[in-house]
Amino acid sequence: IRGMPTFSLSFDILTNFSTIGRTLPGLQYMISRMRYMDSSREIVPGQLSRVLRAALFGGVLVSGCHHRPNVEPMLLEQTYCWWSSQYLSVAPVWVASRFQESLTAAGFPRARSAHDADSAWATANLARFADAPAGTMYGFRIVAYAASDTARCAWRGVRDAPVARRPIGAESCLHTNVFIYSDGQTRRSADTDTMTSYVFPLCGKIYHVALGELEILK
Repeated sequence: IRGMPTFSLSFDILTNFSTIGRTLPGLQYMISRMRYMDSSREIVPGQLSRVLRAALFGGVLVSGCHHRPNVEPMLLEQTYCWWSSQYLSVAPVWVASRFQESLTAAGFPRARSAHDADSAWATANLARFADAPAGTMYGFRIVAYAASDTARCAWRGVRDAPVARRPIGAESCLHTNVFIYSDGQTRRSADTDTMTSYVFPLCGKIYHVALGELEILK
């Protein structure tokens, strides 16, 4: 019937697209079919472009099914090196800069530091370690504040942990966050405990390089 779109063309193409539409010759064949269809089968204006768009979109879906999706790392736990703020006799910017160097030395990629008027921090991308449990990645972040900032220096990783008081000679306070990721595979809780146990030697290695002979004030 004139004036009504004919859908058999798009149906024929899409039903065969899984075998012929994934290559350039297949697309050329489909186009030739549309050009040389019998004149009794009418294509209304705009239908050709719609069919091609549908066919190409279908090809993306069909071909995309053959690729395995990327598995994103899964956050298992967020913990810390110490359960309350720690104090140092140096400025926050110095603290962040030293921890940036330490993260690089420890093997974290893209270690970086920054600061604003109130704080300084250092972080890095996730890292794998040869001596860590298999399939795990670790992230690290340290934030330092002026020791006079009593509100932020009152940070505690555990609700019932005591608040660290400012010692004499303190110029900054700091706290850390350690992020434990799996590579996306399902793991038992026992494996999570093993991953967490690696945090303490990791923190010790980072602190040793960052602080050197500088003592944490108490």
